[in-house]
Amino acid sequence: MRDEMPRLALRLPFPDEEALAREAVEVAAAEAEAEEAERREGELGRRTPKRERRARSGGAGWTWRRKLWLIVLADLVLLFVLFAAWLAVCKGFSCIGR
Repeated sequence: MRDEMPRLALRLPFPDEEALAREAVEVAAAEAEAEEAERREGELGRRTPKRERRARSGGAGWTWRRKLWLIVLADLVLLFVLFAAWLAVCKGFSCIGR
């Protein structure tokens, strides 16, 4: 295998100068676009009032907490209904002593 390596390496296609130049231009354009997006993001952050920034970042947390409370309240209502049904069937706490 070591003997064949130089012969195989000679068959590899090497990129020409134009391809390297095009790739360099594409990389520079991508970097410039990323820098521009970062600049715009920073500018938007400076223009947005702090209250709105908190609302944007905390909006998901608020929605999650609201859903959690709704689920907890629904569970409490269900438990209350089941407890009321148990009290009605047993006519108070008389089922406990049996």
